[in-house]
Amino acid sequence: MQCLICNKTLRKEPSLSRGIGPKCAKRVRGMAGMTGTGGKAFTVLSDTFWEKYIDELVAIRKRQSKAKNALKVIPIERADKKGRIILQEAGSYQVYGKKINDDEDLATMFKDMSNFDREKVYVACLDAEGMLIGTQVVSVGSIDAAIVSPREVLKVPFLLGASSFYLLHNHPSGDPTPSDEDRKVTARMAASGELMGIPLRGHAVIGTERYCMIDAKRPDQSDYGKYNEAAEPEQIPLFDTQQERNEAYREQFTNPDQVAFYAKSNVFRDDKKGTYIICLNTKNEVVAVAPYSHNDFTQNTKTLVSQNATGAILVSDSNTNNVKYTQEAKEFKKQAEILGISLIDVLIVGDESAESVMKNI
Repeated sequence: MQCLICNKTLRKEPSLSRGIGPKCAKRVRGMAGMTGTGGKAFTVLSDTFWEKYIDELVAIRKRQSKAKNALKVIPIERADKKGRIILQEAGSYQVYGKKINDDEDLATMFKDMSNFDREKVYVACLDAEGMLIGTQVVSVGSIDAAIVSPREVLKVPFLLGASSFYLLHNHPSGDPTPSDEDRKVTARMAASGELMGIPLRGHAVIGTERYCMIDAKRPDQSDYGKYNEAAEPEQIPLFDTQQERNEAYREQFTNPDQVAFYAKSNVFRDDKKGTYIICLNTKNEVVAVAPYSHNDFTQNTKTLVSQNATGAILVSDSNTNNVKYTQEAKEFKKQAEILGISLIDVLIVGDESAESVMKNI
């Protein structure tokens, strides 16, 4: 019998549900933020757990096997084995079984970034046990600059269910000395990760002979290091994160009156009450409507990132406390702007009319 995630032949019938080997089960436990060792604990987990963490990984594995440009996977003998990733020009990479013990491990894995002729920004995602579970290109720039958005960066670890992440980019000049902009980006990504509950571990600048790791908590501090030249490169299959889109919401806004009418007709129909977030894309089309959390601001930012929103509108019914609503909208705007997302309007929708309080935000 083969493990559903890594496709390795299992020596004996697994005691875990759904045919998952013990090593892969340990990685899934890390993604879920669980602790402890041994596979017996998994026999009592609910179907909800497996649907949330296992089915997603199995689906990724199936997509990899069908991809025409998928590369051959070289088996990893040990989870903590040091190695390099052979980075290709396109796509992103799903990685299993790589333990990040220190900055040298991470930088060595991505040493081939030093060969790129343009700046590229990668996100490396880790589970709760420090295992590298996925990495993706989030920006490609010119010879000396790359534009990177917190929204695009945080989307990757969020969709992969990561517990933390690293940011990496190369300097085509070969000199890994961080610029002032590199340090500013680090500070912004650290703040964005804190909002999402997914902390940034560090920002690696990849050079030809050495690397520099910018401290996530103190971006003005950084350390230089050498690569592990003994590490052997390994080929990793390509993958892409995917998001579901609800086409039923696809309505485009061109003026505030349309927003008010939409909120009255769709959000607050059937006497529904409360505060909601209308998520918009770059075309000002509605991609999702979600309840606004008054107690968990992290959930609100996760809503925006999960829907790949570039803009947002807050709408609330006429029974709302105007003062409290305005204060919460100010905080929401501040958090959204950290992620590179614009708060377009804040509305109170009544039975006959709608009032914008954006001027007070």
